[in-house]
Amino acid sequence: MAGAPPHRIGVVGDTHVGTGGAHPHRMRRNEVPIERMTELDAVFVGVDLIVHCGDVYSPEVLDMLETQAPVVCVRGNGDHEVIGDPRVEESLMLDIEGFRIGVTHAFEFDSGHRPFELAARQIFGDAAPNIIICGDTHVPTEQWYGDQLLLNPGSPSLPGGVPGPGTVATLELRRGVAPRFSLRSVE
Repeated sequence: MAGAPPHRIGVVGDTHVGTGGAHPHRMRRNEVPIERMTELDAVFVGVDLIVHCGDVYSPEVLDMLETQAPVVCVRGNGDHEVIGDPRVEESLMLDIEGFRIGVTHAFEFDSGHRPFELAARQIFGDAAPNIIICGDTHVPTEQWYGDQLLLNPGSPSLPGGVPGPGTVATLELRRGVAPRFSLRSVE
């Protein structure tokens, strides 16, 4: 169907929402209050799915995002509070509009010892994804490596690891058309 609308995916990572709740003094240095996430409701209106790239910290973030669309999430290195949450997996492989999408928190590679293709195989197996979505760096990224696209939405709350306005993204997919990744600033 040429006129079919694209499949829209909201992409967020590294929210770092603290579990201190009503006790902000209990929050760790790299945590932010849930109130910092309220703008995400407006950003993700109309998406078909929300992908969280890990370092959620609090399941409240997933609860909030689920009011907008179904949510899938991978576990980040700081996600101790969401261990056992059925919405959170170590890594994911999604098939949407003819694209294989691999989702992981950290995607580390280098040109010498662990090239891109090897890193992808070690995480996702032989079912090489067309698109890899990751978090961890807090830095937005959209980079092609051969025929594979690496995407990172950055962080809405700790861009570059520093508190302040950050970024989230949307990914539009339509069968047979190049993926479209759009960053959006959030306060």
